[in-house]
Amino acid sequence: MAMDEATKKRVCAGRMLLAGKRPAEVALAVGVARQTVYTWKARLNEGGIEALRRMCMGRLGQLDAGQLN
Repeated sequence: MAMDEATKKRVCAGRMLLAGKRPAEVALAVGVARQTVYTWKARLNEGGIEALRRMCMGRLGQLDAGQLN
């Protein structure tokens, strides 16, 4: 399964963090805010690179199973 651009960016940032780069350096390299990198770093520390691959973005759906059919 191909990764979308956002996932590629998170995984790249995660690998840079694991290689010892500082969050500020990573943020500049991948083009995101430093706080975003700190958020990703927390997820990386909890679940590794896989946690960055499977991040869910956006709001949860409001429809129940009956409404979907």
